[in-house]
Amino acid sequence: MRTLPVLFVLGVAGCSDMITPTRVPPYEYRLLPARTGRNDIVSFKWPRTFLPVRIWVATDDVLRPHVAEAINRWEGAFLYGEFRAELVSDSSRADVIVRNTLSPGGGGLLKTRLLAQRPECLGETVFDDTGWPSSQVLPLRIFIAPRFAPTDPGMAACYAITATHELGHAIGLLEHTSDAGDVMFANPVLDGLSERDIVTAETVYHVQPSLTPTGRR
Repeated sequence: MRTLPVLFVLGVAGCSDMITPTRVPPYEYRLLPARTGRNDIVSFKWPRTFLPVRIWVATDDVLRPHVAEAINRWEGAFLYGEFRAELVSDSSRADVIVRNTLSPGGGGLLKTRLLAQRPECLGETVFDDTGWPSSQVLPLRIFIAPRFAPTDPGMAACYAITATHELGHAIGLLEHTSDAGDVMFANPVLDGLSERDIVTAETVYHVQPSLTPTGRR
């Protein structure tokens, strides 16, 4: 008696019982006209020709290891190296400048500011939007300002969370989510990346952006 057909049928039946894994949908990452007061939808990602993105933070700054960890987290969100970054020692050649201080503010219509707030510190990523809707003038600037002494309890976690959140803006997640389970929530509490953060970052890097970075030195 031949058993192969029976085994084949059993194999097919087993495959039909398998459950295909589902992924969460991405959240809105673009800046819509209602947010910017412009007519265009704004989106951004780093082209492969700009990788690794050059990020500067002072070598003796307590914030530096947290920025390094934020880089590792976002790089780890991608399967094929769509985003890579490195810390550099020369701020004059940086694509992104990170400072441990309050933003100076100002700038009027020529700056777009994306804010995050935790009890212990404030974060802000500033885009120079003089070239919008087609180009993004570099460098981007990130400000993370402590509300208490850097050695106070909670400050290390605040630096880590806020650095990850602000770097998320700098890689192209321009909007905040409405879910506190995402690091891109406006008042972030997650120390890491959610599944939705990862899915959204992957989405950003597989669609055509409206902005192309310019002014690299």
